[in-house]
Amino acid sequence: MRKLLSLLVAIGIFVGMLAVLGLGYHLAVRSVEEKCPQIRRTRHAPPPSPKEHKSTELVQTSQKGSNANIDAELGELEKQMSNNARSNERCVSLNAFSFKATDVVPTLDTPIANDRNAVWCASLPAVWKHVEGTITNGPIAFAEPNATADRLNAAPDPIEDIAERDLFLAAGFVRDGIVQTIQNGMHERFPSVALPDMVNLPQESLVAYSYLNAQVKFAIPYEGEEHSLRFSPNGEDWTRVQAFGVYGEDGKDAALQARVLYYTVWEEGPVIIDCAIELDRSEYNDSIVIAFMSHKPSLADMYAEVQAKIAAAQLSPVDNTLHGEDTLGVPKIRFNLNRDYKELCNVPLGKGAIEGYHFDRISQRIRFVLDENGAELESDTIMLASLCVDDGRHFTFDRPFLLYMKKRYAERPYFVMWVENAELLQKW
Repeated sequence: MRKLLSLLVAIGIFVGMLAVLGLGYHLAVRSVEEKCPQIRRTRHAPPPSPKEHKSTELVQTSQKGSNANIDAELGELEKQMSNNARSNERCVSLNAFSFKATDVVPTLDTPIANDRNAVWCASLPAVWKHVEGTITNGPIAFAEPNATADRLNAAPDPIEDIAERDLFLAAGFVRDGIVQTIQNGMHERFPSVALPDMVNLPQESLVAYSYLNAQVKFAIPYEGEEHSLRFSPNGEDWTRVQAFGVYGEDGKDAALQARVLYYTVWEEGPVIIDCAIELDRSEYNDSIVIAFMSHKPSLADMYAEVQAKIAAAQLSPVDNTLHGEDTLGVPKIRFNLNRDYKELCNVPLGKGAIEGYHFDRISQRIRFVLDENGAELESDTIMLASLCVDDGRHFTFDRPFLLYMKKRYAERPYFVMWVENAELLQKW
């Protein structure tokens, strides 16, 4: 009897220990699931497709392991999710003036300051020239001197430099149906593009709009995953950035599509100090060139120097191709900028078809992506102008003034005050 009792007690203790262990495992898994809902969704999901196999296999492995293994695999999964989120990050449109070291310039010859990025796109001069050709029949004249307008008036028309399939242009007055013309034209050619606000405009308003979309897709993608480089503007400070290019055997096929346009090697060692690389030599694609360059007064000066070096270079077919131990590293680029040209707005326009008008808004958006798969440029510009109207006289006492009170028809006041400063005024 005592032996039977001892046996029952032992069995009860064993069962209790199993229950405690099961509860502990359940709580550990629940804790992991609370930290990462992705694991919870995957754990109860149907068998994975080949595309999902890698992440699901990771979760299955973590279930079989100990609590320590679960935490380790969770950290690895969170790292992968973070990397995917970074690579698929949406390109949110930001005002260009919110960037501390980047300028969007209206023309290629606009001076650029030291230590600043500069971005230019032809969507603005293209629509400006379209207005000149269809509305004003000449330069857009301002009643007052305006440096930006002068540069745009003097700039060449870029329409011949852009494939017809990539560009949409329209300009006219609301009374003549220009808004409907823009909406219909864009819906036919670029149906997925959201247009800027053009509702409730006065019938006399002028509307001009341009849209540019150019894409280059590499026939063979470069190596782009898990690669980076240290970008240094001065040789001292540096920032690690994502990169793509040719780094080894896996990139040898993609390397054949790149073209070395010119290069200079440092005399004291195998360091390239000057070069220009065309990322896709295919005649069926637009050209994308990246070149080392020291600062010059304008983008026009930089472009002219690169073109001169390309024309002067005499590279053999072997030298203009990446091969053997050659490598290529290019920073990935992704931005979506919006530039409002306030310096062109609320200034009366001079002689011509829109004399007596002023621009209410001139806004340019530029979105650009460059990575291992290719490049995409999307940009639009809208110009809105309305008639200048007499909006009344403005009597604002914002400088020293005299104030007095007196009996009506009396000759002398009973209170007088001179305000020279703001000490007695109610503060905002």
